[in-house]
Amino acid sequence: MREKEIIGNTNVEVSIVIPAYNSENTLWDTLNSLLAQNYPKDKYEIIVVDDGSTDSTYHIANQFKMRYKNNIRIRVFTKNENQGKGSAQNFGVNVSNGNYILTIDSDSIAPPNWIQTMVSSLKTCDVVSGVYYAYNPSNIIEKMQNALFISKFKYSKNPMVIAGTNFGFKKSVFYEIGGFNEKTPSTTFDFVIRAKQKGFKFCVNKDSYVYTRVHNNLISLIVQLLRWRENPLKLYFYERKIQHLVPFIFNFTMSLILPLSIIFGILHDTTMLLVGLLILLIGTSLQHLPKFCRLLVNSEYYWGAYLLIYILFEAFIMKPLYLPYWVYRILRPRHTGSFRR
Repeated sequence: MREKEIIGNTNVEVSIVIPAYNSENTLWDTLNSLLAQNYPKDKYEIIVVDDGSTDSTYHIANQFKMRYKNNIRIRVFTKNENQGKGSAQNFGVNVSNGNYILTIDSDSIAPPNWIQTMVSSLKTCDVVSGVYYAYNPSNIIEKMQNALFISKFKYSKNPMVIAGTNFGFKKSVFYEIGGFNEKTPSTTFDFVIRAKQKGFKFCVNKDSYVYTRVHNNLISLIVQLLRWRENPLKLYFYERKIQHLVPFIFNFTMSLILPLSIIFGILHDTTMLLVGLLILLIGTSLQHLPKFCRLLVNSEYYWGAYLLIYILFEAFIMKPLYLPYWVYRILRPRHTGSFRR
């Protein structure tokens, strides 16, 4: 592990940890957005932990540091090998000076008031998650994701989100629960659950948001959404609350419909396939109906149209994939946190 220069803690209140892996094309913009914060520059530091990148991530971070070393307190570390997001985050927190820790991904952009909004929440909560929107969405894949984010976060009174790219906690919580679990694929989710089990207060601040680069092709989006669908079942095993089983049961049932309708269509009546597709569409539409209505009520017709495209994508592509994916993950479990959302 190397750090180019260690700067004394002085008046630092907030430490921003950026775990980075092969982020040479995005890291500079992330750092620029943190430089432009309206929070007092002597009150926060930026810690970049390059987790064994094979590109120029480490050198770009150092170039930024040297250019702006008189403007902001920034520390840059690199590791010899890629050990996962949880490992990079743990290292960053352990060398930090602030009592408040914020994490942001190396491909996200923070608006100027980001630190202020997160710190305000940490005055009354122990752990905080903000929300996120797509950064400059341009194609259909990016826009339908942003439509989903807007419908879930912007117009929801109490959005449920745990976002590693917009996350904060008191350092005392970190040490009380033993930091991030480096052996779980969902490091931030796991952190929140263990903090809640210890009695710490978790809050979501939808007024604290970042812009993040979303997947711009279908395959990478499918992989991301499959990973996200692991969490409801994990939440049930953590908290043993039946309501956490509902999303899993719903998606499990929907995932069975298409193969069953194909089998019945072959053995009995081909119209069963059409019935199965119709059930998938209706079930998925009902699942997203509240989000769609929120967009219409707020005159977000443009994003409403893209949400309809997302509903079709979820119904006919994602829902049939859930069951085989869960079987695959039982046979081939993941053991470390990914830098991909």
